[in-house]
Amino acid sequence: MINNPVSYYQEMGFTSIDSLVYTGSLVGALGGILGVVNGIRYSQMKQIAVFGIMTVACGFGLMEGLGIANAYYPKEE
Repeated sequence: MINNPVSYYQEMGFTSIDSLVYTGSLVGALGGILGVVNGIRYSQMKQIAVFGIMTVACGFGLMEGLGIANAYYPKEE
């Protein structure tokens, strides 16, 4: 079962379209977290809200990517 980014890339590799979309979501989530931290640092509520929404949306993308990988690319044992 694929349940984290390391196992995802071990199973899927780096060159498929699914991996590129997953990587984009992963980078977006990390950028969102950094944006929230920066917003907290400078007490900017608008920035915290925008980057918080971005983090949640990218998190849903990551969960969907893991779900697709488990459904369509089952590991044969």
